[in-house]
Amino acid sequence: MDLKFLRPLGAVALTLTALMTGLQPATADGGDRKETIHIMLLDIYNHEGKTDLAAGELKALIALKPNDALLHGQLGRMLAKRSEFKAAIAQFLISTKNDPTNAEYWGNLGTCYMQTVSYSAAVTAYTKAVTLQRQGGTDWRPNLGVAQQYVQHDQQIKEYNIQQKKQKKDAEDDN
Repeated sequence: MDLKFLRPLGAVALTLTALMTGLQPATADGGDRKETIHIMLLDIYNHEGKTDLAAGELKALIALKPNDALLHGQLGRMLAKRSEFKAAIAQFLISTKNDPTNAEYWGNLGTCYMQTVSYSAAVTAYTKAVTLQRQGGTDWRPNLGVAQQYVQHDQQIKEYNIQQKKQKKDAEDDN
């Protein structure tokens, strides 16, 4: 009988037992223990593809460490993969506030803005990502170019609509 599926659970049980019995140093309020438990559960849920449970663990970790840009970035990516772009934007905004030099957070923020048809905001985020990108990191320039094209297209549509309204008004005034 193949019992491979029990291995992750066995590891969790051993770790939880060790944490609860004090084999791991912890703060007086148990914060390190809680954090370790949530991190382990997050890892397991991600490994098993249980994104709802993993998101719950990320939220629990964020409650313990509300200014952790990495945690907000992970939750933002998870939400974006689930097409929850407005919620992802909120997480990436916190990430960029707490770690304004991380190009990935800015680029991911730009991508979410593109998905919500907020093209000007996407250009701003992608511009910041391009400015901050490092050797070997994601090249955000193509994304910036696309966002700029969308902004330009939106501007052309606005100008066209203004001209159409003016022509319609002029035609009505002539009658």
